[in-house]
Amino acid sequence: MDRVPGEPETAIDEIEAGIRNLIRGDETLKRQHGLLLSRALLHMVAMSAATRTKGELSEYYIRKVNEGKNKIPVINAVRAKLVMRMFAVIKNNIFYGKNYVFCLYKS
Repeated sequence: MDRVPGEPETAIDEIEAGIRNLIRGDETLKRQHGLLLSRALLHMVAMSAATRTKGELSEYYIRKVNEGKNKIPVINAVRAKLVMRMFAVIKNNIFYGKNYVFCLYKS
């Protein structure tokens, strides 16, 4: 590896390549890296759904914060609600219906 002194981009690229090789070689690190990335993405989606959009998740977030709950646990609850909805959609193989009514029996 021939580095030219005074070029920080080259050093940063070498460090990133080393990290990629380390993650690629170790299955545990690969799994942990994937989990961290997915948790971060879910957190960003929950933040967006709770604070930037209008809807039932936003209403839930505002109601809980006004009740005196801390914001991070409420965001975690919103994240859990999103995950439950995603898995329900995947399990039932249907599109998400906002006004879905679940019936135990057919009348």
